Amino acid sequence: MTAASRSLALVVGFVGFIVAVAAFIRELSLAVHSGLSWPVSSWWDRLITAEPRFGASIAAAVTGVVAIVLLVLAFRQLGSGRRSSTQVELGAGESSTRIDVQALELALRHDIERTCAGVRTQALTLSKRGDAWRVRLEAFMPATDLAGVRLRMAALVAEDLRRAGGMRLDGLDVVVTGLEPVRGGR
Repeated sequence: MTAASRSLALVVGFVGFIVAVAAFIRELSLAVHSGLSWPVSSWWDRLITAEPRFGASIAAAVTGVVAIVLLVLAFRQLGSGRRSSTQVELGAGESSTRIDVQALELALRHDIERTCAGVRTQALTLSKRGDAWRVRLEAFMPATDLAGVRLRMAALVAEDLRRAGGMRLDGLDVVVTGLEPVRGGR
C-alpha cells in the first residue's frame, strides 16, 4: 500500500468518523429536546420519524463505532512500514558495544550475495532464541546443489555472527522464492 493510498484511507476514515459523530449528536439532540426543529432531507426524516426512533440512534452509534475502527486501522497502516530498531549489546561493564540488528541483517545479506554465487537475497531476519540466533533467509537460489549452497551459507552466517560479536547461530531457515536457471548446460 502506497503512502498516497494510506493517506486517502486516513482521510476517508476521518470524514466518516465526523459524519457519524454529527449524525449521533443530531439524534441525541432531537431525542432530548422534543420541540427542537432540525430540518433534513426527506429520506433522513423518514428514518428518524419512524415509530422505533431507538433504531436510528443505534444505527448512528454503530456507524460511529465502525468509523472509529476504520480510523484506527488507517493510522496503523500509516505506521506499519517502519520496523522498530533493535539493538544487541555485546560485552559488559565499561566496554560494551551495541549492534543494530537491521545493520547486521543487511551486512549478512551483502556477504551472502558476495560469497555464494547465484544467490539473490530478498529478505533476512534475525531472531534471538535463548543465547543463540536464528536466521530466516528468503532468496532466489541457483537451480543446482541447493543443499551445498545452504550449507555454505550456514557456515558463512555462523562465522559472520561469531566475528560480529561472539554470537552463536542456532539455525538457518532458507525459503527459496525462485530458482535461477543453470547457465552453461550443467
